[in-house]
Amino acid sequence: MKKALYMFALTAALAGLALAENAVSDQTSVQRWPWDGKVDIDYTLTSTSGKTTPVFSVKFFCKPESGEPFELTNLEGEGFTGIILGDGAKRTTWDAAAQLGTDVDSKNYQIGVYAEDVTDEATYLTLNLSTYKMTYGTAGPSTASGASSKYAELWFRRVEAGSFVMGSASTEAGRNAAHESNDYEYLHTVTISKAFYVGVFELTVGQYDRINSNTSGTSCMPKGTLTYNALRGTSYGATWPNKTDHRVDSTSFFGKLRAKTGYGLTFDLPTDAQWEMACRDKGTSDRTTDGFWGSSRWNNGVVFDSNFSGAGDVAWYKGNANGASHEVGLKGASSIGTYDMHGNLVEWCLDWFTENVSSYTTDPVGPTSSSFRVLHSGNYGGEGGNIRTANRMRFAPTMEHGVIGCRVFLLP
Repeated sequence: MKKALYMFALTAALAGLALAENAVSDQTSVQRWPWDGKVDIDYTLTSTSGKTTPVFSVKFFCKPESGEPFELTNLEGEGFTGIILGDGAKRTTWDAAAQLGTDVDSKNYQIGVYAEDVTDEATYLTLNLSTYKMTYGTAGPSTASGASSKYAELWFRRVEAGSFVMGSASTEAGRNAAHESNDYEYLHTVTISKAFYVGVFELTVGQYDRINSNTSGTSCMPKGTLTYNALRGTSYGATWPNKTDHRVDSTSFFGKLRAKTGYGLTFDLPTDAQWEMACRDKGTSDRTTDGFWGSSRWNNGVVFDSNFSGAGDVAWYKGNANGASHEVGLKGASSIGTYDMHGNLVEWCLDWFTENVSSYTTDPVGPTSSSFRVLHSGNYGGEGGNIRTANRMRFAPTMEHGVIGCRVFLLP
């Protein structure tokens, strides 16, 4: 009969490890019983940044009764990628038997968790699509044609919590006059209470194939023909916003991505409001009068002339795309360093579509039912008015078309 571990003992700081101040408290490590080779590690993280959605760099160590300390592998749950979003109570499970083999039954072990609040340094987060480990930093990715950042990694830019002006004025160039009476683009202030991370690029073919099919593709073209249901699933994934815990089907694209990252991070589509906030963001607390980028002829989603002069600086659209999508990241960057949020492909959002967004105030999640889901961004075949920040589109979640893609967000 397989013998259980003798002991898993709490240590705040493991002997022989030189660690900085630890953000971890209340750690316990408990063997599962009946013994299946796994240990549940519970702990609490305390932020020092003072910001919503704090970011922690985390490592898990083990010190055997004899020998040198080593870092734990074979983890699931919080911290699998080396990054945790949000403070409070956490749980990580270590498959001790998988990592230690027969040694698991012959020694005593001490487990330690080390975490550091790195929120202020985590302007960008980067997920390696080979190791599925996450790193953080203040510098953005390479945007050179064919750069590995566009197929072998997923890059995310932080968007702080706050308020912004959603929608558009009735006089905005390109606004569909038919929308004025039913408030498609009702102009008002919306608050997002927690920081989140927006994908720097639209999801590419190379990224999609690595995550969805375990291939090693290098295509930097945006991935089209994506349905909402393929991204999230037709069971749990189709019930948003009834499942506010962002559950998705395990067989869906996001289900596979979460499985590869240990289910500890919420990769998903954004809400309607989160997408527009990210599009308008300038990395400051004032999003009410600024938020567009590119040519000086553009500002806050308003084009200063009816011919959409300057649109080609920031977007692939009918005026310059020649009827096809283009490699991501080749047009001008936003103020916070995102690309192609105008044109190229339209991008799915979580919400069911509503014609009236006037009720959107704080952390809106859209109506509870409809026939269509929201999309933003416009596409390579669209007129200039369709690529405006406030423009909202709608398709059935089963809709599959070459102009439909997505941008991966990392949500609190």
